[in-house]
Amino acid sequence: MADVPNSKGVSDAELEAVFQGPALASNRFFVTISPGGVRLAFMEEWKVGEPPMFRCAAMLSHQDAVLLKDLLVRQLRQIEEKSAAAKQEDGGKENG
Repeated sequence: MADVPNSKGVSDAELEAVFQGPALASNRFFVTISPGGVRLAFMEEWKVGEPPMFRCAAMLSHQDAVLLKDLLVRQLRQIEEKSAAAKQEDGGKENG
């Protein structure tokens, strides 16, 4: 049977592949734009004043980088909306 994409254009094989590798922690990231594409580098900083540890990097075409940006905007909008709703419920108080 052929692997047919779902309504979002993602196939079962792609969804399965997404979780085949490790998910590395990252709290520092850098974007470098060049004529050849966009490089996303991810690091993890443990202590202030010490250099961050490199975790991974990915090189995307300009077109794929824009697609990633669009996906992130759509997905992260949900987090922002939930956060705004929670603040409103708390009377605008900051959590922490």
